[in-house]
Amino acid sequence: MTQYSQADVERILTRALSQRAQTETFTAQDLQEMASELGISQDVLEQAIHTEQPLESTSKPKPLLNEKHRKHQAKIRQTGIQYLMIGVFLTLINLFTAGRITWAVFPILGMGLGWGLKATSSVEELKIGCKKGEVSC
Repeated sequence: MTQYSQADVERILTRALSQRAQTETFTAQDLQEMASELGISQDVLEQAIHTEQPLESTSKPKPLLNEKHRKHQAKIRQTGIQYLMIGVFLTLINLFTAGRITWAVFPILGMGLGWGLKATSSVEELKIGCKKGEVSC
């Protein structure tokens, strides 16, 4: 026979309840009956109901790392496309005014440096958020 710790039982039952239909509601009587079946006294149930901590089901779930990473990649890609368009525009202006590429290189390099630093710093923020538990990894 398999043995479960109290933490395992809580986690399993919480998961099972969250997978039930979201439209299903329970009355106070239903809650009292469930608690008595689980061996939870009326006093403990009342204390749990009136505790100041919000229930897990009402708290906002942590975003998944993959979702956050996908959004990050899309934002970096969009910024890169914008920088590329600006770079082409500056290069064309430089070619038409000077006849060759001279000054346009410097703003393009500056924008590229800024874009690269932003991309790497955001990846580090994702890693730190993962370690702190701000996102599900």
